Amino acid sequence: MQFHGMLSTAWPWPYAPQGLPALTVQMNRPNPFDPNDGLGDGTVAVHPDGLVDKLYNLWNRNPMQVKSSYLGTGGKQDAPTAPTLASY
Repeated sequence: MQFHGMLSTAWPWPYAPQGLPALTVQMNRPNPFDPNDGLGDGTVAVHPDGLVDKLYNLWNRNPMQVKSSYLGTGGKQDAPTAPTLASY
């Protein structure tokens, strides 16, 4: 069984205590004390090779896009913008 979730619909997912796997993009966590933080939507564009372009659009933050070329090149191209807000 596989489960695919997007940050704005599947929070809270804790990050593993031993660190993030390679090429994992750390997302800014919503503020648990602000009921309107972390709300938003996203889109997924699936390419014929099975990789996807993912857009996270949290309403009170800048959108973040993770492109298939980032994974397809082992992180050498199109690295997503690093988060700038505190992570809860």
